[in-house]
Amino acid sequence: MFKTILVPLDGSALAARALPFAKRLARAGGARLIVVRAYLPADDALLLRVEYPEFSAAERADEDRETATAEFQSAVDGLRADGLDVEDHFVEGAAADVIFDVARSTRANLIVMSTHGRGGLGRVLYGSVADKVLLRVPVPVLLVPAGCTRVWTDVHPEPVLVPLDGSSLAAEALRPARDLAATRGGELLLLTVVEALPVYPYETPETVDALDAAHAAHAAQYLDDVAAELRRAAGPGVSTRIVHGDPAEHICAVARAARVGAIAMASHGRTGVSRLLFGSVTNQTLQHSTVPVLVYRPITVHRTASERAIEKIATATF
Repeated sequence: MFKTILVPLDGSALAARALPFAKRLARAGGARLIVVRAYLPADDALLLRVEYPEFSAAERADEDRETATAEFQSAVDGLRADGLDVEDHFVEGAAADVIFDVARSTRANLIVMSTHGRGGLGRVLYGSVADKVLLRVPVPVLLVPAGCTRVWTDVHPEPVLVPLDGSSLAAEALRPARDLAATRGGELLLLTVVEALPVYPYETPETVDALDAAHAAHAAQYLDDVAAELRRAAGPGVSTRIVHGDPAEHICAVARAARVGAIAMASHGRTGVSRLLFGSVTNQTLQHSTVPVLVYRPITVHRTASERAIEKIATATF
């Protein structure tokens, strides 16, 4: 379960969109909330010269730091006023480096952050920070995409959607997905999107239909086997769904139709989200999702007996 949750802020409303999700998880799980602000000293930018024309360059830099500190302290005070257990870190350095170092030193086991933000006073866009964080941290990251419209409630906890494609990599998302669903009090919705098989000129329509049917049957059996394995273990409820077509498109469509609270996916070990995986299912899902996306990059894998059984199913049946 998530007992230490880290949320980075940068003074922008975009970054602060991650806070409501982090707060609900912290309350539900009795977790400690680590709030971090990475601060880079300002150069004597035009914006600062316009805003503080009567100041010297050194005075403008001091004013910029004081403004950033006050913004951060106000956010921390608001969280403590809400009764949360908050530990704050205002650290000088590059955002991704600071987030990684604080996550490691505090033993955070979940990071909740927006995929978009900016430096104080609008100076620096930092859209690549989420990618750099995912590349380095060994813990799940709950990303709040720019198009997120989902608001979590405690009345009817929403399910967590887990897309599975038969690979052991995709199945690695099940562990953090179960933790998220258990913390929220919701269930897991396992989804397999069956893509059309390539058609070769020598194949007859009957052959193509038979292959498609066999492929769909294997996918259904795989999903049923994984669901059965999860039901045998103590944890949240499990339901399944199979659709046919483009994976990223249907993942987002099912997420909207089923009103899920989040999507949980694994990313490749050597990449983050936005660079080397450009065009991948994970990246496309992030671009179009209207709900938070829990992304997990497996490094060292510790599997339970149930998870080993799921991996055996994944490699043998689909």
